[in-house]
Amino acid sequence: MTLQKIEKFKIFIKTKWGVAIEESSTEKASIYHDKYTNVISSDPWCVGSYVFLWTGNRQETTHTWYNMFHDDGTEKGTVEVMQYVWSGKWPDNRSPRLES
Repeated sequence: MTLQKIEKFKIFIKTKWGVAIEESSTEKASIYHDKYTNVISSDPWCVGSYVFLWTGNRQETTHTWYNMFHDDGTEKGTVEVMQYVWSGKWPDNRSPRLES
C-alpha cells in the first residue's frame, strides 16, 4: 500500500456534552463504497476484502457505529454496498436512503 492511501485516524466531532456525532447509515454506505473503490479495488496487489460482523458485546463510539445490521436483524445500506462491490449487482429490495 502506498503512503498516499494511508489515512490518519478520524477525529470525531462531538456535541457540547461530549457525545460523538455519527454519520447516517446512508453516509456510512457511501463511505464503504468510496473506500472500497478508491483503495481496495484500485490496488492491483489486493487479493480480496472482508468485513467484520460485530454482535453482542462490543465497544464502539455509539451502539450503531460499526454495526451493519439493525437490532431487529434487517440490513443497513452498508450490507448492500458490500454486495454490490463484491458481485456487481445491487439487491432487488434496497433499504431506504436519506437524502438531504
